[in-house]
Amino acid sequence: MEHQPGRRRRQRGHPVRRGYRGVGAARFAWRWRQATSRWWRRRQSTPRVHETEMTPAKRRVPLRTCIVCGAKGPKRGFTRIVSTPEEGVKVDRTGRLSGRGAYVCCDARCSPSELRRGRIEQALKRRVTDDDWNTVTAEIVGDETERS
Repeated sequence: MEHQPGRRRRQRGHPVRRGYRGVGAARFAWRWRQATSRWWRRRQSTPRVHETEMTPAKRRVPLRTCIVCGAKGPKRGFTRIVSTPEEGVKVDRTGRLSGRGAYVCCDARCSPSELRRGRIEQALKRRVTDDDWNTVTAEIVGDETERS
C-alpha cells in the first residue's frame, strides 16, 4: 500500500492515531477540560499574602566552636585568633581579618591558661612562632582579666 498525501502513515504494529475520535473520546476530552479547569480554579483561589502581613525571616546566627573546651555558641561570644600570611598569628578583635581563624571562649568556665600551643597550631594548620605565641597568650589572658 502506497502512502497517500494528506493521510497519516501507520507505524508498524500501531493503529493510525486520530486525536479524540472513537469510542469514549468525548468523555475523555470532557474529563481533561474538567481537570484543567479545576487546576486553574485552585491556582486562582490561593490566598495571596500581603507584604505587610509577612513576618521577617529569622536571622541566622553564626555558630563557632572553642578550641580549648569544645563549647559551641554564637560568634560574638568568642575571641578569634587569626593566621595571616603577612602578619603571622595574632588576635583579631573585629573578627573580619582575612586568614584562617580559630576561636576561644570568652566564658569564665574556659580559662585561657588551658590554651595549648598544639591546639592552636592544629586549628590554624601552621606553626606558631615563640613571639606570636607570647603575644596571643598575653592578649587573651589580658582580655580575661579585663572581663573579670
